[in-house]
Amino acid sequence: VERGDPVVGQYDQYGQEIRSSSGNGDSPIYLLAFTDHVIRAAAAYWVDGKTLHYLTLEYEQKQGPLETVDRDLSLQLNRERRVPFSLPAP
Repeated sequence: VERGDPVVGQYDQYGQEIRSSSGNGDSPIYLLAFTDHVIRAAAAYWVDGKTLHYLTLEYEQKQGPLETVDRDLSLQLNRERRVPFSLPAP
């Protein structure tokens, strides 16, 4: 009987999977919807206090008030694409 290596994921405090930067090419793209009807694609995101920080697909670090995120639409857009996404409670 052959056994493969177990697949183990690491998750941060918000349930977002922590991926290594091994360049395996399967990192998810997160969609962040804002209350001004703008949707931005991000390679990564994190929350510090009341500020959302995110890394654009061009690897530019951006930030904005967490209260400007359209949480429901962001969750829906990522869920539809099967991308794990969560934000801390307001």
